[in-house]
Amino acid sequence: MTISVRSGGLGDIEEMYALDCASFEFPWTLNDFKSVLLSGTPVILIEEKGKIVAQCVYRTVLDEAEILTLAVAPDARGKGYARLLLEELDAILFALGVRYLFLEVRVSNTRARHVYSSAGFEEIGFRKRYYLTRDGREDAVVMQKALM
Repeated sequence: MTISVRSGGLGDIEEMYALDCASFEFPWTLNDFKSVLLSGTPVILIEEKGKIVAQCVYRTVLDEAEILTLAVAPDARGKGYARLLLEELDAILFALGVRYLFLEVRVSNTRARHVYSSAGFEEIGFRKRYYLTRDGREDAVVMQKALM
């Protein structure tokens, strides 16, 4: 299996959007991806056999960073790609002197919460009614990881 990790750019927008649509009930729009990529927001991609199978969009502000979205293709789950993205992100952020990494995840997404917890994240709070659902709204768990 040929796997590569690289930065994403505007040329990846269609494939990134398709991955998000396959991964989430309420994905980002094509314009959301275009906006973050045009603004220089960094993206980490994992490719398997030339196809994007996992992505992480994040931003940094001073000594903090936030994962804006992290997705793994449904048929690529369970292969350690989320963990690989998080390890790559940790290395990048550590080199930048970032001390804390934050994210929000749906309360109902127990699989992702487990992955994040096993990668060193701690649950530090909640955002009430943060995510849209078919039936209304769902809370988010706020997670934090100390990098230094």
